[in-house]
Amino acid sequence: MIRIGICTTIEHIEKVKSLGYDYIELPLTAIMAQTQSDFALWRKRAQDSGLPVAALNCFAGAERRLIGEKRETSTLKTYIKAAADRAAAIGAKTVVLGSGAARKRDEEYPLRRAIADFSSVLYMINDVFAPYGITLVLEPLNHGETNLMHRVSEACYLASALSLPQVRVLGDTYHMHLEGEKLTALSEAGDLLQHVHVANPVGRVFPREGDGVDYIDLMRRLKLIGYDGGVSVEGNSKSFDSDAEAALLALRKAVKMA
Repeated sequence: MIRIGICTTIEHIEKVKSLGYDYIELPLTAIMAQTQSDFALWRKRAQDSGLPVAALNCFAGAERRLIGEKRETSTLKTYIKAAADRAAAIGAKTVVLGSGAARKRDEEYPLRRAIADFSSVLYMINDVFAPYGITLVLEPLNHGETNLMHRVSEACYLASALSLPQVRVLGDTYHMHLEGEKLTALSEAGDLLQHVHVANPVGRVFPREGDGVDYIDLMRRLKLIGYDGGVSVEGNSKSFDSDAEAALLALRKAVKMA
């Protein structure tokens, strides 16, 4: 069954629950920035809301380099373990690795070495996440946000080549649109596809019925591959409450009609 969630902050969790979303997706970097006592308050708030925190995005900030000469392997391992601890504590089973700045390759740094560096990080994450049952999903980003891994097909190739059980792929319709990648890439991803982000690519705003985007086609393609993961609204909003409600209505209708 396709579940509909939304990427936002902890401040909106009660509203998201009242609207009827299946889950909320929070930023991992914000969670990691909390003191232990403040994180305990976040965790309690999430539990009290009754809404699952099924996924976390924003794996790492720009200061935590994943590739290149400035990468610090020892501190990165410590961060990954701490991230897994907090993800598990708050109940998240999916962690999104977009983090375009953290994985950006310096122009003079060889592409082959960058891919090797990135792959070694994925091995680290896989080993740490496995005991928790947490899956990392690779998020392809457009050229404006990073210069490494831009298309779903590229993420699938890497995930398939590494064959790590805790590493899968995310499809983001906004980035796919900017990269000229068709929705057929999601179908071709098959069971490597474990998470989806969706927005109206014009302005990267929340979906809305009649906004010119065929959300029914998206849901139909997901159903055809037996997709039973999450589809998270991710975008800009002028009025969170009303826009989040409209997005949920549009996507629920699309799932029903697909």
